Amino acid sequence: MGQVEDTVGPNQRKPLVPVIGMGLLLFLAGVAIGQAWNGRWFRADEPRPPKSESEISAERIEGFMTWYYENQQTTFSNTYWRGMRVIKVPLDAWIFQEIIHENPPDVLIETGSYKGGSANYFASLFDMEKRGRILTVELENFTDRPRHPRITYFTGSSVSPEILQSFKKSIRPGEKVMVTLDSDHHKDHVLKELQLYSSLVTVGDYLVVEDSIKNPNYPGAMEAVEEFLKNNSNYVADKSREKFGFTANPNGWLKRIR
Repeated sequence: MGQVEDTVGPNQRKPLVPVIGMGLLLFLAGVAIGQAWNGRWFRADEPRPPKSESEISAERIEGFMTWYYENQQTTFSNTYWRGMRVIKVPLDAWIFQEIIHENPPDVLIETGSYKGGSANYFASLFDMEKRGRILTVELENFTDRPRHPRITYFTGSSVSPEILQSFKKSIRPGEKVMVTLDSDHHKDHVLKELQLYSSLVTVGDYLVVEDSIKNPNYPGAMEAVEEFLKNNSNYVADKSREKFGFTANPNGWLKRIR
């Protein structure tokens, strides 16, 4: 009796079982590689390892930040100092108070004064220190800004030669200078401000980049800080000023060390 050959005719389909089997093997191999990549195997009912304290803290801070900015009409835009609206995170306003008390500057230069809420706050702090004055610039001359003998308002661009020269002329020899940048938050503008104003800050004082937080409304400030620090060894980001966890100025509390 002749041997029967296991052949498939030209018009017959090959069986799918080998193809399916090969696909299943490839799938299982992928799962195995993925689990090995993650460092361990898990059964379906096995609990995942607990998150670290730093991971939990980061998630909580991120959650609070999201809530804070999503509800800015009742938070960020609803903060007052002695009846005057101040567009600042209260935790950051407190840090400014600590810095000014610890090492009071003679001059605080502020770019982006808007309607003067922050300048008025700084003036109150200087009143308590019995020293200091604020030089602040804004593109528009708002007529309803608070008036205070310690505040001088300038109108123009913070990066214009005229404004920079006016600031320099206002600083007396030997005076201690602190700067806070709170105008246009796009990278190119912030980086130019950093380059122009960094030389005015005295050693031991701060150059603060406000709103360096990752937020669609503040594009580029963090990137400007990162680029600035790569090329300027006179400054360090003082992380101790982020002690409350949440700040609108991460890596933005720049302290001049030399």
